[in-house]
Amino acid sequence: MRIVTAFIAVALLGGAPFGSSLAQRGMTPPHVQVQSLEPLPRAGTDQRFRAVFRVDNLNEDPMKLKGIDFSLRLAHQGLLDGRLPAMTIEALDHQEVVVELRSDLIASASQLLAFVQGPENMLPYEMVCKVTYERGRIDPVNFNTEGSVPVIMPGAR
Repeated sequence: MRIVTAFIAVALLGGAPFGSSLAQRGMTPPHVQVQSLEPLPRAGTDQRFRAVFRVDNLNEDPMKLKGIDFSLRLAHQGLLDGRLPAMTIEALDHQEVVVELRSDLIASASQLLAFVQGPENMLPYEMVCKVTYERGRIDPVNFNTEGSVPVIMPGAR
């Protein structure tokens, strides 16, 4: 009888992390959007930008992330690589994250600003993201997104 009880306990306790891992694998990855982009003064050879990202949890469960690595291509011209930090986003909620990005591939902000569109100074972007979940048993998820981001002109704050 003790052997049967021990076997049931091992099956229940051992299956709990696996079951919750499978449940989180079924989660929809977060929706990541660039809210704004502001050119900053150069630092050496690097062009700097302040970017505000919005990360939405579209799931009915909280989402614990180790981070989101991304490559952001602006107007098919420049590439910015970065990482959004670890965060927990409550169910059906969002977080805004401000990061400073640097690139030696973008010659100058003024060159990039030549591609802004409309009175809102919108700049098209494409982004490749890799989401790493807090739980180690869940594989990172890759996805692409695109949109347009308003460029905040220096001195407009």
